[in-house]
Amino acid sequence: MARNWIKLDKTTPDKPEIIQLARALKVSQAQAFLEFVRAYIWADDVVSGEGFVANVSLSESDTLARCTPGTFAALSAEGIKWVEAVDGGVRFTRWSRHNGQDAKAGALASERKPKGNHDEYSRGFLEFWKVYPPRRKTKKPDAWRAWQRAITRASPSLIIRAAREFAASPAGRSVFCPGPGPWLNQDRWDDDRESWQQSDDDTHRGPHSPVEAPYPQFTGSGGRG
Repeated sequence: MARNWIKLDKTTPDKPEIIQLARALKVSQAQAFLEFVRAYIWADDVVSGEGFVANVSLSESDTLARCTPGTFAALSAEGIKWVEAVDGGVRFTRWSRHNGQDAKAGALASERKPKGNHDEYSRGFLEFWKVYPPRRKTKKPDAWRAWQRAITRASPSLIIRAAREFAASPAGRSVFCPGPGPWLNQDRWDDDRESWQQSDDDTHRGPHSPVEAPYPQFTGSGGRG
């Protein structure tokens, strides 16, 4: 009652109860689902306690909820039992489980939970993370946020394919390889592939890097010069 929405399972339109409701009302399955939604929207404004609506009958509930006549009777029938007639009114049998105050609060808390755990990342992002150069797999939450923005600019499959190519290239194996977040933010999947064939390692070596440092010189047969 405190929030302007109801909680529904995504599978509800295809549940056996909705199919049975459609048969009882002699309407389509889509129309039966709409009747169910209307009933619960009305109830969300008037229930008290454990899904109880006082001083109404099943038939009166049809009128008040703007449902097809017979909807509440069908919802109370054997095989559905989502509503029942009780002394002094009608009761929604699963109200506390799905649309009570605690159920709604739990749904909101789940929705607001930060995307920080492995199981909460999308399949596409996990595939990207898997193929990205291993030496720079850091700041995963930052990379996740960058991924969510990136897939509004390019398809996930294109980004993953490019990341796989990048990981196999000299640039991807370089110690100067960018982290996954900056790589995504800079749209690096659009890079000229030839640019990945040149590692930045050579350009960042100093004049006396381990590869280029001069060897000591010796003169004579045994003495130092």
